[in-house]
Amino acid sequence: MILANSSERLQRLMEAIAKEGNTLGFTINMKKTKTMVISKNPNLQVNIHIYNKPIEDVARFKYLDSCITKHLDSDVEVRTQIEYARLLKISWTEHILNETVLRRIRRDRKLLTIIKKRKTSYLGYIYRGHKYDFLRFIMKGKIERSRGPRRRKCACLKNVSDWTGSSTQALLREAYVKESFARIVEDL
Repeated sequence: MILANSSERLQRLMEAIAKEGNTLGFTINMKKTKTMVISKNPNLQVNIHIYNKPIEDVARFKYLDSCITKHLDSDVEVRTQIEYARLLKISWTEHILNETVLRRIRRDRKLLTIIKKRKTSYLGYIYRGHKYDFLRFIMKGKIERSRGPRRRKCACLKNVSDWTGSSTQALLREAYVKESFARIVEDL
């Protein structure tokens, strides 16, 4: 998933990814690549091209077992939160945060847990594979790009290190042993 705050920036990012991928023999699958605009302006459209072909713009897609729409509708999660609050007999006038409700019923955000596990698992997969030098480079956060004001540089490897409580060196050593790395993923 590539995120950008303007269509021009998204176009530049996609061109950079396509260019780097081409140098390594990778191509972007145009059938699986989609764009989506999430904006207060419902008529806003983007026109992104790769290999001189337009990328399809969609109104909704499924990501990590959650349906994401242009309007960021999350009816299912909202209904679930309402049911949890009812179980705990919390009135809407109490202004209790969703995080507090989840903590009280001893649950965490399902989507966040799924993302953490998949990102960690993907890291292990990339580091065990012999043909993924470019992806390892990306995971370490070595690709230079411009960031907006007050936006910190953060690498995928750093995220996983923070989530697991392990040093990056220890994680990379463990990544080569599939079974032990699978235990790290399960413990998240």
